[in-house]
Amino acid sequence: MADYQWDTTPRAAWGFQALGGAGRFATGLRLWSTRTRQTIDASQGSSVAVQATTWELVGRGRLGTVWSTQVLATASAGLLHLGYTPDRITLASYGGGTPIVVDLEPMNEWIAGGGLAFRRSLARTWTAGLEVEHRIFGLDTAHRNGDAIEVGRESFDDWSARFEFAWAYQRP
Repeated sequence: MADYQWDTTPRAAWGFQALGGAGRFATGLRLWSTRTRQTIDASQGSSVAVQATTWELVGRGRLGTVWSTQVLATASAGLLHLGYTPDRITLASYGGGTPIVVDLEPMNEWIAGGGLAFRRSLARTWTAGLEVEHRIFGLDTAHRNGDAIEVGRESFDDWSARFEFAWAYQRP
């Protein structure tokens, strides 16, 4: 996204995840959301808030244990939703022409990822963890290349580091 002049500074995010499993494997659902502000036209001070929310199926498989810490492989697949506030902006035309109205339509795209997680027991039913994941998704793009406007579909990637405190239900 940096190639399209997006601010790609790391941002805080929040989410919820519920996993169920037995033995080495667990699967579940995750909701993850983050928000950023992106400049549309720096000369006019135009910017929009961009909300990125994902709903994903998640899988984990334990690879082993090192120093009482579980090492897990992770995989995820789901839907990425990008929404804009405001969803319509007006830009002044260069050269004094008619202002340009831009509708920022929400987008929904498939997203998939994989990574590593480290989880350590804190107490009988509580754990703490760190997960690093790389996710990929595609977007339709349009940008200027000289005097021409190029339209196409490109792949983008997203790196996430998640800290987790979890409660694990255990059967009596």
